[in-house]
Amino acid sequence: MRWILALASLPVFACPQLAGTYLNCRSTTGATSGVTDLVVTQQGITYVVSATENSTHERMTETFVANGVPAQNTRVIPRINVRANTTITTTCDGQVLKASGVARSAGLPVGDAAVEVRRRGRGLEVRATGRLAGIPVSDTLICE
Repeated sequence: MRWILALASLPVFACPQLAGTYLNCRSTTGATSGVTDLVVTQQGITYVVSATENSTHERMTETFVANGVPAQNTRVIPRINVRANTTITTTCDGQVLKASGVARSAGLPVGDAAVEVRRRGRGLEVRATGRLAGIPVSDTLICE
């Protein structure tokens, strides 16, 4: 019985502690404009992320639950200004938070992404790859 309890609590202990305020997230590749005023709050496997997109100056807030269960939502994809239905699955792999998702509009794929977030000293490193409107995208953000 004890091992069942240990396994049931494993995801909480296996998820990275990412909570904090990061004033600037800059692109290491120049592929994106980055974000400012990134705030991550965390309770167990639930992460609430708020940030201001530098290119649009829009404040965005998203909630991610790292339980491996696909979460569906409708949102506007800022870089292509398309309203899309998204399905995002979030998990923890040791000290890395992983999210992967797809976006569809009118039943057609408009994008997909895989994101990994990890601590980097006192900051965060965010690596993202995918396709947006058929164009490959890849970037790494360093948040301090």
